[in-house]
Amino acid sequence: MISQEFHYSKGQIIKMFSETLHQTPMQVLQKIRIQHAKYLLTNTDFSIGKIANMVGFSDNYFTKIFFKYEHQVPNKYRLTSKKMNDDIVLNTSFDISTQP
Repeated sequence: MISQEFHYSKGQIIKMFSETLHQTPMQVLQKIRIQHAKYLLTNTDFSIGKIANMVGFSDNYFTKIFFKYEHQVPNKYRLTSKKMNDDIVLNTSFDISTQP
């Protein structure tokens, strides 16, 4: 689709991406999808399969690609990221009027 839109060959597009970003267009797309999946894993209770489909992957391939970029499976990422969010405690005695 990119090559049709900009009137370059597929090979030229891949070469430009590789020279500029040191990644293929597919790698860039996968990273964008994984970033969105990370958001969904942290902020929703959707199943891993539903999230995989929402970001454009099949279940098994999603887990494989997620592990490739994040070095952990989606379920472990979800548990770890939610635990980190749960560990954040706001100090309710903070008084903004005493701050400079």
